[in-house]
This record gives sequence, C-alpha cells and structure tokens, in this order.
Amino acid sequence: MVKKIGCLLLVTAALGFSCVRDVQPAERGAHGAARRVLIAARESDFKRMLLDRVIALLGDKDYYFKIVGLDAVALEDASPYGAVVLMGTFMARRLESRAVDYARAHHGDPRLIVFYTQGAETTPSDGVRTALGCDVITSASGADRVGLKAEELAGLIRSRFK
Repeated sequence: MVKKIGCLLLVTAALGFSCVRDVQPAERGAHGAARRVLIAARESDFKRMLLDRVIALLGDKDYYFKIVGLDAVALEDASPYGAVVLMGTFMARRLESRAVDYARAHHGDPRLIVFYTQGAETTPSDGVRTALGCDVITSASGADRVGLKAEELAGLIRSRFK
C-alpha cells in the first residue's frame, strides 16, 4: 500500500509539473517606448498579480512589455529588449527546464532576470546565481508577498536601463 501511495504521489507531482500552463501572450505599455521588457512566464494567480503590480510600478507610458509563455521564449528575438524576465516554478527540487535552458543559452547576459516561485520563502544561493549567470529572485506564492517582490523585480528591471 505504501508503494502504491508513493508511486501515486510521484505520478501526481510529475503530471502537475507538466500540466503547468503558459501565460496568454499579451502586450502592455507604449509600443514606441525605449524601455522594452520581454517577460516569459507560467500562468498562476500569483504571477499575474505580480506582473500587474510590476507594470503599475514601472508605468505603461515609459515602458513596453511583451509577455509570452515560458515555452515560447526561445522563439522570441530578444535583441530589441533591455530586460528579459523569466518567471517559472521551482518544483520537485528543480527549476523548470525551459527557464534553465534559456538562462544557460544566454549565460552572463546582463539583461536577464530569473524569478521563480517555490513552496517556501528562501534566498537564492550564490551558486544558483552563478549557475544561471543572472540576477535571481525567489518567492513563495502568497498574495502577501506580491508588493515586496514586485518592488524587488521592478528595481532590477529599472537597473537594466541606467
């Protein structure tokens, strides 16, 4: 019985991880803005609230935001963007492969920021930052974290345009 429950938990975790949906593509802000941000994300209420707050903090007159799914980011031409933000999930002791693959392919790109959610609030280690070659933010997915994490992410995005 214990083996069956363990196997069921593993299958459920694997299915839950693979059934994560990408955000619907969207564009926000001023198309002609010099400050252009590419955001690739998975869909969740927390990430949606966070994106809305970041856009409100930065303003949609001075910035242009293109939002795509994390699965589609590799198909995007990132050259017109001053900041590239990957928003994924840390589950089953690993960050989603699409985010890791993109970060590795663009290792050291000063425009890149990785934001990932996980079950508990932790600070990313220097090893994670070094492995991904960029700034990394982590957060638990609680609504009470939106304001603080939006400020942190908006600050990193602003720093890309100085």
